[in-house]
Amino acid sequence: MRIWWVRSTIAISLGVFLNLLPPGAVLAGGGMERLAARASAFAGAALPPFEALRAACGGDMLCAARRLAKRLGPRARLERVRHPDTDSIRRVSSAPSLAGWKMLPGRGLRLDLVRFGRKAVPEIEAALSAARARTGQDVGALEIDLRRNRGGNLDKMLRAASLFLGNVPEAIWLSRAQKVKTLPVPPNARRLSVAKITVLIGSKTASSAEIFTALLRVHAKARVVGTRSFGKNYLLRAIPVNHDWRLLVPAETVSVPGTGISGGIVPDSGLNAG
Repeated sequence: MRIWWVRSTIAISLGVFLNLLPPGAVLAGGGMERLAARASAFAGAALPPFEALRAACGGDMLCAARRLAKRLGPRARLERVRHPDTDSIRRVSSAPSLAGWKMLPGRGLRLDLVRFGRKAVPEIEAALSAARARTGQDVGALEIDLRRNRGGNLDKMLRAASLFLGNVPEAIWLSRAQKVKTLPVPPNARRLSVAKITVLIGSKTASSAEIFTALLRVHAKARVVGTRSFGKNYLLRAIPVNHDWRLLVPAETVSVPGTGISGGIVPDSGLNAG
């Protein structure tokens, strides 16, 4: 009981102390220097040195972050950190990647893939298994609808792509400051066999959803239909500024050899109604 009381007293005292400090003071000094160094490293560009930021902003971390964002251009931005309650966390963690699926004529199946969540792979597998159970045959033609998919976690997207592609070494190129590193699509022992794949895209299809489309176009010979995608061909790196704010810095440029993402993916054809 006494240990609990001591721990509680320390935690409350520390919280009161931090609340008495001016905004940005917790991370001032060395924190501002780290912020400038990390932003410069991610962006691969020369930015105002720490001394200039300190002279202009004193100990105000938000001031320094705003100056860095302005120097980095319109892709960089400050973003407020959301502090969700327990119910919000539960909803996010359980949000499905598939908004639904439906059978199409000729052993076809359409998946409405709205995000690349934690359970995207088992959800896709379950939909194909359900379609097989309903028809007694494997799916012959698969449509993957990404028109509402704005992207998300790159690793989760790559795991979803591995269902259709298996291992693809050097599938994605990440370029920064004239240096290139590559990412593979990881191997998957449960790789699906689908004769024909069509990917549906639109103006809201962005980021990792565009990379997914490009990978399937190049390595699975997927047909892409709809309208030009958003065209986000770069990664944003998040740098904590303080408890409530973070700085998003444009870092690597993303490309998939064999097709273009910059300016939006151009579909092979338009999309018929339905």
